[in-house]
Amino acid sequence: GNPIGGGEGYGDILTSGNFTVRTSAELREALEQARAGQVVFIPGGVEIDMTDAGKLAIPEGVTVAGTRGWQGSEGALVRSANPAVSGMLVTGGDYVRITGLRVQGPHPIRADAAHYQWGVGTTHFGTEIDNCEVSGFAFAGIYVRGGARRAYVHHCFIHHNQQTGLGYGVAVDDADVLVEANHFDWGRHYICGANGRPGTAYEARYNVCGPNSIGHLFDMHGEASASGIAGDWMNIHHNTFTCMDMTSIGIRATPSQEAWIHHNWFRNPKAASALFAFAGNLHSFKLMLALRWTGELLGIGNVHTYRNVFGDERQLVAGAFFDESVRIETEKSLAGLSATDLIEAARIQRRHASGISPGDVEQTSPEQLVATIMQGLQRATEEGDQ
Repeated sequence: GNPIGGGEGYGDILTSGNFTVRTSAELREALEQARAGQVVFIPGGVEIDMTDAGKLAIPEGVTVAGTRGWQGSEGALVRSANPAVSGMLVTGGDYVRITGLRVQGPHPIRADAAHYQWGVGTTHFGTEIDNCEVSGFAFAGIYVRGGARRAYVHHCFIHHNQQTGLGYGVAVDDADVLVEANHFDWGRHYICGANGRPGTAYEARYNVCGPNSIGHLFDMHGEASASGIAGDWMNIHHNTFTCMDMTSIGIRATPSQEAWIHHNWFRNPKAASALFAFAGNLHSFKLMLALRWTGELLGIGNVHTYRNVFGDERQLVAGAFFDESVRIETEKSLAGLSATDLIEAARIQRRHASGISPGDVEQTSPEQLVATIMQGLQRATEEGDQ
């Protein structure tokens, strides 16, 4: 019953607290005194400038609250103009809550920045960030890292975090987080599994992803960007992807556990726009790019796609993303690859492979190899539908 992105109509807004603050000095003093179960409250209309304040750590069990969405309030603004800001509000213990605030950084534009700026961060258990508006950070609006577990980011408006090469709405690294019912826009990756190292995982559900992205929307890095493993697991379901220009989901290696992608709406009717997944054992980056839409069909085996819908008509695709658009894009990308790469693609299909061995390279034309791979993909699709 709460609005996607929070704001007006959100049901869990705090309007008072044990401490009421209006300046960065008062906020720091209140956080030094606050104990578990207490609320540090920032009234609507208040603007707290943290440009020279450095990081503020919120003690275990303490809530920092504003009134975003209550009686027309935009919520208090906590901002920094410091180009080197790396964490304005951070957790100092478990079960911290940050709610009803606007958190604003110094770099909302699409350009390179000199620093890894990020706004709200946690390395602890049970952090909740809800009904906030977070924007203007070159690296990440919200950073969940360093062993944080069961973080919960929900009903926030997260936008204009879009530095070239970085630009993450929610970044997760060696941590896990539930990302629910947020409105994302104007970013590079709205959710990013940074570095893809073991222990990195997220569930993303009921989020609305705006059209103004400069990269694929939901991401999981590989340990070496496009090789090795891609985190532990992802569960991406019941999200709305409205971007027509970028791929919606990129898994840049093989998850060590599993990834589930289901019950999402991709407004772009082309299945090739929905997902790419790289097999972690591919040695050639060109081959990875050629096969990026067909990872599940090539034997990754733990990337599961089902019951997603496409286009304004919401056409159901019950199984893997291998429609005509994927076939055309894949066949086009395979053309021009080396015979070695083409042989490897056939081998990775495992039970769908044609049986061509490396010793047959000189006797098999590239055209025949491409045809064999495409036939194997078609068989994998048909068997998957059954």
